Amino acid sequence: MYHLDHRLRFPNFRFIHSAFVPKEGGVVIVGEAYQKFLGYCQMENLTRVEFREFKRIARDLVMEKFQLGLRHDIRNSEGRQTHGWKHLSLMPDLPAQAIGAA
Repeated sequence: MYHLDHRLRFPNFRFIHSAFVPKEGGVVIVGEAYQKFLGYCQMENLTRVEFREFKRIARDLVMEKFQLGLRHDIRNSEGRQTHGWKHLSLMPDLPAQAIGAA
């Protein structure tokens, strides 16, 4: 695992580090976070990573920053179990300038 300071030099890591915020009762589903990440990459003309890599990176960063493990008991809008985190939220429409400053 890379040290956090080293990882923040890469846009993919900066997005994850900046987009996730603590929120009591909040839920972040990995797939939804990935979709937001893809939009960020498209807006900023950045190389994106595949879903599996994104999930691995996000899992590590969230554990390191918030001490929250990836869960499999999160329910999506159809009521099916999926991977995600409780007690987190995604920043709504996070501007690229805020991500770059993280």
